[in-house]
Amino acid sequence: MPADRYLINVVTERLPVEFSKPSGERVGRLMKNMMRLMVRLLFPSALLAIHEKGLKNKLIALFRHELRAHATPLKLSVSLSLGVFMAIFPVHGFQVALLLLMTVVFKLNRPVAMVGVSISTAPFLPFWIAAGVGAGELVVPKTVVGSLAAVISVHLPPFVMTWIQSLPVKGMLDGVVCWLLGSVILAVVCALITFAVSYPIIRKTGFFSNGVTSRSSEAGELPAD
Repeated sequence: MPADRYLINVVTERLPVEFSKPSGERVGRLMKNMMRLMVRLLFPSALLAIHEKGLKNKLIALFRHELRAHATPLKLSVSLSLGVFMAIFPVHGFQVALLLLMTVVFKLNRPVAMVGVSISTAPFLPFWIAAGVGAGELVVPKTVVGSLAAVISVHLPPFVMTWIQSLPVKGMLDGVVCWLLGSVILAVVCALITFAVSYPIIRKTGFFSNGVTSRSSEAGELPAD
């Protein structure tokens, strides 16, 4: 018998090997630790200031804190407008991650910003893509679209250009450029309209400043930032 086969037989026959499945308790503890880590990364100062016991109570208190944090009329309007802007901006698939990063950097209200970005969920995405193409065709001159498409085609790998030229739809690259430029223009316009409409309404109603904050203060919860 070859030496390697002999060693394999000795290891497999003489040494019992046991494979243990992770228990439900271990999996549950691992998931709780991962959730705690995510919350600490996204909301470090807020988490440390919450003295509620239990993960569920901490998350509830954290949500209430986030709902009224940075809740001035200006911050709320900017948060909603930024969410709308990122929903239409042509970075589909990365809007939420980029939006959360910007809310942390600029200290905006995260729940309100998430409401704004929710307009680009899957059922509405085809509408926004078509609207971006339409805005590009309406606003951007065809000469600009053609020039940018020519510049992009020079820097694309040859196999990509070959694939694009083999498609049954002609002018695909021009259409993509038109959609990109139109989506940027549409995102800016919709964000400005959202701010112009939401700011006077929030300032007049004062829902967050008078309603949510006062009820949370009476309950003795964490004060807003």
